[in-house]
Amino acid sequence: MILFKPHFIGVGSAKSGTTYIADALASQKNIYIPKEKELHFFDHKISFKRLIKYNLNFCSKNKVNGEITPSYCLRDEYLSNIKKFCPSSKIFMIIRNPYERTLSHYCHAVNHFGKSRFQKLGYPIESLSLHDALISEIRRSTNGEFHPRHQSYIAKSLYSDQILSAIRLFNTNFRVFVFDDLIAGPNSFFDELVDFISDGKLSYNQNYPEKPNSRKNSQTNRSLDAHSKNLLDHYFLPEIDKLESLLCRSFNTWRP
Repeated sequence: MILFKPHFIGVGSAKSGTTYIADALASQKNIYIPKEKELHFFDHKISFKRLIKYNLNFCSKNKVNGEITPSYCLRDEYLSNIKKFCPSSKIFMIIRNPYERTLSHYCHAVNHFGKSRFQKLGYPIESLSLHDALISEIRRSTNGEFHPRHQSYIAKSLYSDQILSAIRLFNTNFRVFVFDDLIAGPNSFFDELVDFISDGKLSYNQNYPEKPNSRKNSQTNRSLDAHSKNLLDHYFLPEIDKLESLLCRSFNTWRP
C-alpha cells in the first residue's frame, strides 16, 4: 500500500501565528493543507488504523502537502514519532516573544476552553488566575488528567530545548521562523517558508491579508501582572540568552 506522507509539518509553537500561516499556505494552488489544520496524529498513541487515516490527508497529486499541529514540539517523543514515520518531511517551527505567547495562551484558555465545543473535546476549564496557573503548571502537566498541550503556558515558550531536539532529529530538514519577521515583512517571510517546504520548487503568490488576525494570534484581553512577570523572568530571561546563542540573532526586543 502506498502511503502519502506529508511534505512538510509545522510543529509549533501555539499562539505564534500558526493559524494565519496555515490559511495563507492553503490559499496557494500548489499547496494543500487539510481543513482540519491540527491533526494531532504524532502527539497521541499511533495505531495502524490511525496511520492509514492520517496518510490519506496527503494524497493530493501534484501538490506540496502538509499540516501544522503546534503541540508536536512540546515533547521529544512527538518529534521522534515524526522522524520514524516521516523521515524526509520538512519540519518548521514558529517562535514568538515568550512573554506574549504565554499570556496569549492563558487568555485563550480562559476565553474559550469553557465553551461547549471545547468541553466536548475534553479541554480543561481554566479557573485559576494567571499567576496561580503558572505556579500549578508542573503539577497539572504531570498528573495525566489532560493532554500536556492544554495548560503548558510556560513549557511551550521554552523553545531552545525543543529546537535542539528537532535539530538532532531532522538536521537541515528543520528550520526555525520568527513571528516578529512575519509581522515585519510577510512577503519575505512567506518567500522563505515556501522555498523551504517545497525544496525550492515553489514561489509564494502574494495572496494573503496584510497582517495576521490579532484575534487569532493574541486572544489577549489583559496585561501581565507584576507577580506573573517576575515569575516568568526566572524562566524566560535565561531562555532568551540561549536562543540568541543558538540562532545567532538578537532577541533584545523580547526582554521586558
